[in-house]
Amino acid sequence: MHTPLRASALRYIRVAAIAYLLLIIVGTHWPRLDLSMGMPASDKLMHFIAFGLAVIAFWMACWFTRVWSLFLAGSAFVVLDEISQGLFAYGRHFSVADVIAGLLGVIVAVAVVYACAPVGGPLARRTRERWVDTAASLLARPGPWTILLCSGALGVLVGGVGLMLVDSIFPVPNPVGSFQIGAFIGSVSLVAWSLEMGLRHESPKIDSGGYCRSCGYQTGAAGVSGELESCPECGRRFTRNEWITVPFCGRDALLKALFVPILRSLVVWVVIYCVLVVFFTLEWARFSSLQLFTVLRDMGFESQRVIDLMIFGLLAAWTIRSIRKRVANRVDRQWAQCVACGHSLQGIPCQSGRGQCPECGVLFQEPESVVSSA
Repeated sequence: MHTPLRASALRYIRVAAIAYLLLIIVGTHWPRLDLSMGMPASDKLMHFIAFGLAVIAFWMACWFTRVWSLFLAGSAFVVLDEISQGLFAYGRHFSVADVIAGLLGVIVAVAVVYACAPVGGPLARRTRERWVDTAASLLARPGPWTILLCSGALGVLVGGVGLMLVDSIFPVPNPVGSFQIGAFIGSVSLVAWSLEMGLRHESPKIDSGGYCRSCGYQTGAAGVSGELESCPECGRRFTRNEWITVPFCGRDALLKALFVPILRSLVVWVVIYCVLVVFFTLEWARFSSLQLFTVLRDMGFESQRVIDLMIFGLLAAWTIRSIRKRVANRVDRQWAQCVACGHSLQGIPCQSGRGQCPECGVLFQEPESVVSSA
């Protein structure tokens, strides 16, 4: 029996996830490991990023998929990893500050996973499923994984060195911390960009060739024209409009969807800053804050960058969720307004549940066709 593409892609993902988790365990238990290179730096930032990405690995590998299970699994991993350092690792010890940094990373990662959860109605969710199938088709081959690995390595180099150069301008630079943050941002950004470009290349190939989204068998024009009801290779039944990928990333639609959530996040960031400024002008607030900072400093939690990244990460997750909701709303209304150019589609004739925008030529489908084929 032909192996489904999702199963093949999941095997590669789980191998990558296991390799990453082993890297964390080895790095946290290596005797007297010091990555600061003799410079003043905090390893709390590394704990924040490493264990946050571990939660993403749990989620992508489908070991834990619900928000609460991810939070519990990530928290347990942080605590057990830190306890085992004090019991079995030579030259390492249990640190409450490391646990706090790791848990903050877990919270941000869980928020990002929640932001990526399905949103919208039947059309939006169906579109998401098509993109997941496209990603499975892409990641079921070793070639794209090599490109993603090279992109991540290049992102570490470019992002880390770039932020170090920017940080050197300031009076009190922190090259190690800057390299850590820059490497994380650079690698994630470049990997995400490479994956997006791969999806944009893979999706038209699947749609034009009539590839089965389960096993990858090419049905050709027969599948695209609707002459086949099921895949001759794996037997999966095709749905109506199987090979229509809604281009919800049209420039105008994307800009309109991005503007309001990003503006809202910037306003929230400014409000938080102003509230903190006013808060610290109060005498009792300053006294309480100094006590809190003293307690954190006594525990070794001296990395202010971790707090900054946590706030930024939570705001980013909220922004992603808002953007996805707005995009999903446009996709669900594609039968009334073109997702690419915004042209009104009221009264446009449809055939077999799908039609074409007379302004830009983009295909759209009616909601009834999705409901009836689900």
